[in-house]
Amino acid sequence: ARTAPIRFIHLKENIVNGHLESAKNMADIACTLPRSNPPPDNELEPRIQTIPESTPPLLQDKVSADIPNDSMTPEQQSSVRARSAYPAAHRGRDRLNDLKERNRKSLLEAKSTGAFWKQVKRLSDPAPVPVSVSAQALKEVFEARLNPPKTLPESFDSAEHRMNKLLASLIPDSTLDSSPEGFFSSEWTEDDAAWLKDHIRKHSLDSATGEDAILYAEIMDIPNDVLVLLCNECVKKQDGPSV
Repeated sequence: ARTAPIRFIHLKENIVNGHLESAKNMADIACTLPRSNPPPDNELEPRIQTIPESTPPLLQDKVSADIPNDSMTPEQQSSVRARSAYPAAHRGRDRLNDLKERNRKSLLEAKSTGAFWKQVKRLSDPAPVPVSVSAQALKEVFEARLNPPKTLPESFDSAEHRMNKLLASLIPDSTLDSSPEGFFSSEWTEDDAAWLKDHIRKHSLDSATGEDAILYAEIMDIPNDVLVLLCNECVKKQDGPSV
């Protein structure tokens, strides 16, 4: 008889260890064998080693396991373990968190295997999800958040705000380039246009288009001298081509 305690551990994840995988395969084969009753003690071979009549008591159960003692099938289990509280960084996301929780509960409380996979297919369907927030609603929210407020909030220092506004109005639209190299006043050259095309070819040729829907490949077809005229004109007028 084995005097050391034995503990069976349920492997929940996929087995990546070769020894564990071999042991599992052997256990699977053993589970398929027909059950047989052990022979009576009087028919067993005599023991080679004698077992002492008194053995020290074990500090834990001789056989234990981490498998829960629950005979119900997964379909019969209805209690879903609650998720831990969301961190503070997730504040303001109650609607999204509630949707995730309902999706999780629908999977864990599926009535059958078929219902489970039907729900999985519904959640993983690549079909576009209906937009829950309209563009008009987003426009109103972003305008209120990004544009200067029509009424200065009470938390603002009104005197300092007036001073900053006055100082900002004194800044000219264009200033003289004081850098020794003339970085901010040098006009574009055809060498600059060639360098730009080489950079686009290496890094940005397949990038998405902007609001003007012009591909980078189309820019590559524009002659360098034309690009130079366009860029210099944009700098002079402090503006860009309109869409």
